[in-house]
Amino acid sequence: MRRASGSRCASCYATKPSDACGSFNRTLIAGYIILTFNYDLEFGGLQGIVTDLFLREKYRSHGLGKMAVDCVIEYCRARGIAAIELQVEHENKAAQAFYRRLGFRRLSRIVMGKDL
Repeated sequence: MRRASGSRCASCYATKPSDACGSFNRTLIAGYIILTFNYDLEFGGLQGIVTDLFLREKYRSHGLGKMAVDCVIEYCRARGIAAIELQVEHENKAAQAFYRRLGFRRLSRIVMGKDL
C-alpha cells in the first residue's frame, strides 16, 4: 500500500484495483473503508462507491467513521469524481442516520443483483 498522493488525510492509502482508507491507532487497525469505482453517464463519468465501512466496536462513536468518509470525499474530489454512492441494509438504522448526518440521502433506486 502507498499513501494517496496529494492527500491531507494521514490515514488514506491507495491500493489497486480499488482504494482503501484505514483508521489506525498506532499499530492496531481500528477499521477500514473500501472505495471502488463505477463509470456512469448519469453522474458524468467516474463515480465512487463505498462498498464497506467497518470500525471495531470500541472505536465507534469517536469520529473515526466520519474521518474515514471525509478521507474518501477528499480523495474523490481531488480526482474530479463528483458523486459517491453506498448501500445500507434496511434494518441498519444507525448506519442510515450516520450517513444522513454526513450529507448522504436515500435514492429512489431499487438495488438488484444476480449471483453468477
